[in-house]
Amino acid sequence: MVDGCAWRRPSVGSYPCQAAGQRSLQTGPVLGTLVMLALPAAGEGGGLPTATAPLRCQAARSLAHHGVPPGCPRQSRRWCRAAGGGAGGDGCGPLAHPRAAGQCPRVSVLHRHTAIDPWEVTMDLTDKVAVITGASRGLGAGLAGRFLERGLRVAACARHRPQLAGDEAKLLTQAADVTDAEAMEQLCAAAVSRFGRVDLWINNAGLLAPIGPLRENDPAQFALHIQVNVTGVFNGSRAFTRHVYERGGAGVLLNISSGAARNAYAGWSAYCAGKAAVERMSEAIALEEADSGVRVHAVAPGIIDTDMQSLIRSCTPEQFPRVQKFLDLKAKDAFSSPGFVADRMLELAFDPAAADTPVLTTLPLEHG
Repeated sequence: MVDGCAWRRPSVGSYPCQAAGQRSLQTGPVLGTLVMLALPAAGEGGGLPTATAPLRCQAARSLAHHGVPPGCPRQSRRWCRAAGGGAGGDGCGPLAHPRAAGQCPRVSVLHRHTAIDPWEVTMDLTDKVAVITGASRGLGAGLAGRFLERGLRVAACARHRPQLAGDEAKLLTQAADVTDAEAMEQLCAAAVSRFGRVDLWINNAGLLAPIGPLRENDPAQFALHIQVNVTGVFNGSRAFTRHVYERGGAGVLLNISSGAARNAYAGWSAYCAGKAAVERMSEAIALEEADSGVRVHAVAPGIIDTDMQSLIRSCTPEQFPRVQKFLDLKAKDAFSSPGFVADRMLELAFDPAAADTPVLTTLPLEHG
């Protein structure tokens, strides 16, 4: 209960609203979260939705479901903000008024930490098993480490066997190439043999190169990029969906995407093409597996200071015209941490309130 507003955490990620003229509701910090949701603007249903008022978007439906009453004193006039994600980011800033833009904003969930641990309160991670590809460094290693801290059992792979610290009883590491379909089948089988099942599969392995104008790209390097970033996601997704189909029950597939899937960047023709392909593939898998128990998301995780970011900052403006943006982000230390991203992914996968999150999902920025 916050100033008379009873609520539970709504779904993580972005919700495309279905009506123009939205304004935001800010609820207080309950269980370590700060939430912004879209609500009907004055003159369009007025205030908060009730049982009889039309619900204007998925966020509003979720809000009504979770019991926020009319007249909440936390209502504000700030417009919704949309978070960017992936290597491309796209920043986070106020959107144009929806009527002027001619389309609804996405609604993002912002988080801040308190002494209360929401995962111990709202999510049951007991005996959950996650597979993570590309886990030798960067985001993949960060995901594996945080998942182990949260009590999950983890199977992690990379081209070279990941060197990860953690409870050996809950950790399986293997050298496996995501471009090899049989290697992904064997990884899944090894995780099932060791832990009994797989509940969450994260296709994280990926490349950024080649960088620079397409006319100067090496065809062999471009082909390798697509093989890792697209075929690798296909191979991992195929192994996991087959496992869930055969065992029955539920499972969550998270494919790492980027803002570059939705916005073109000069110098990143391969990366933009590959991530766009991952998003379309994820949407197709979601349709195919709608009745099988597999929930699928393509997740733009935000900007994280990994080796990929170091590679971006090393580019010349001729190779990558927007390099200054990433140099500025480094100067401001405006990154999301791997631990923050890992916790958002656990919410997306295992918080019941996240079940209706769209397939294409952008995580909030830690310092957005």
